[in-house]
Amino acid sequence: MSLQKVIGGGSLILALSGHAAWAEVTPQDVWADWTRYMEAYGYRVSATESSSGSRLELSDVELSIVLPEDEVEGDVSIAMGDIALVDNGNGTVSVDIPTEMPILIRFADGDESGKAKLNYTTEGYEMIVSGDPEKLVYEYKAAKAGLALVELTEGEQTLDIGMASLTVSDITGRSQSEQGDLNLTTQEMTSGPVRYALDFTDVEGGDRFVWEGESASMTLSTQAAVPPSADWTDVEALLGNGFAVEGAFGFGPGNSSFSVTEDAKMVKGSSNSEGGSLSMNMNEDVLEYRGRFNQVAMQLAGGDLPFPVAIDAAETGFDLGLPLRESETPQDFSLGFLLGDFTVSDFVWDLFDPERKLSRDPATLALGLSGTATMRQSLLSEENMEGDEVPGDVNSLSLDDFRLSVAGAEMTGEGAVEFDHSDTTSYDGMPKPVGDVTMSLKGGNSLLDALVEIGLIPQDQALGMRMMMGMFAVAGDGPDDLRSRIEFTDEGQVLANGQRIK
Repeated sequence: MSLQKVIGGGSLILALSGHAAWAEVTPQDVWADWTRYMEAYGYRVSATESSSGSRLELSDVELSIVLPEDEVEGDVSIAMGDIALVDNGNGTVSVDIPTEMPILIRFADGDESGKAKLNYTTEGYEMIVSGDPEKLVYEYKAAKAGLALVELTEGEQTLDIGMASLTVSDITGRSQSEQGDLNLTTQEMTSGPVRYALDFTDVEGGDRFVWEGESASMTLSTQAAVPPSADWTDVEALLGNGFAVEGAFGFGPGNSSFSVTEDAKMVKGSSNSEGGSLSMNMNEDVLEYRGRFNQVAMQLAGGDLPFPVAIDAAETGFDLGLPLRESETPQDFSLGFLLGDFTVSDFVWDLFDPERKLSRDPATLALGLSGTATMRQSLLSEENMEGDEVPGDVNSLSLDDFRLSVAGAEMTGEGAVEFDHSDTTSYDGMPKPVGDVTMSLKGGNSLLDALVEIGLIPQDQALGMRMMMGMFAVAGDGPDDLRSRIEFTDEGQVLANGQRIK
């Protein structure tokens, strides 16, 4: 049983202070709606209910679930503190939780078992639920909300926890849910400062991990569609029945520091950034991830590192888009990576270039690919993924962006090809590409001269590289500019600047 699944289950409980399933007209309807929602995610819900006037008191609230993983089943149960639902007498309901709520997570996997004790705290917490039973709207806020791990035990071992906490301040949010053929939920949340701290020690070996930091702000936006009777053990069927989720997470400027002690050696590090964002989209057709991080800086020292390391990047990011389902027609895919204006400390440069022969301008690596593929198999089928067969055929591939600039030289490229799968003889079993790619290089010869001068490349190897560039490239507009256009023809030929090389 994976820890990710255990934490994933617990995260549903922590969402109680901002989840659309709490929006109903009466306290009894709120509780029934929450129960129905959690059961849709595979949880069994139990609690002791007692009514007193306009209040519905819920005590001994517990959620439990069986998590199958391969042929081993794990059980997880989550026990929470008391909760009260209050009828305000005006068609709205308030959710009343204690300022300190203990949460106990128990898990078992075969003969192994463990537990985690957490403490959920709030200050100035308010949530008002309105709307009607079919379309629920609620608003919530809190001056502060915190989650602390108090104890973590697995078998006979107890982790030595110095601190494990997360605190979020100035929380404001609004959610809406709508019942129908699919349960639709949306949420928008913003916050002020976010602070976190971890301090773990291995009782037996004495190894220690310490990490702490903060971010100035946080934003969260989610949309989800969940079938009323969802089978969470079959992701392919789940998505086929309409499950879909889309979300975006943003964070403001922040910093962190950490240290790792292992075998009496300590590595220390720190980082800071100007913020960034993460987003994902998953439905029956596609899985997409995207991330962007601004002005990232990191420093490392100690341990087996022979010297301190400092790196900076003005912008980093990634993009990934994959078609998921089997289809007889081509589907889009994409892949992107960015490391923009990347620098390392002069100490690192001086190790191999003490006389500063090379340009130390920031380096950039950017890659953007897109294309189409015909999927013969679903990527969601575990049986398909365990096989050796390639799940699909690439029909087209486009180099939308390529930039590599380092030590004063810059290479760029763009182009597109289509693949003819009816011809696998022209390229020794590979489908025939048809299209062209254009590449440009600025400052390449100057960089080779500098690398030879500082002794990183022997003169004979540099000569071989120049001869290779002469075969595939022609002079560009500048004195140290080269360009090359590689064409893949319908006849199975390869041309470099009009000259046949295959």
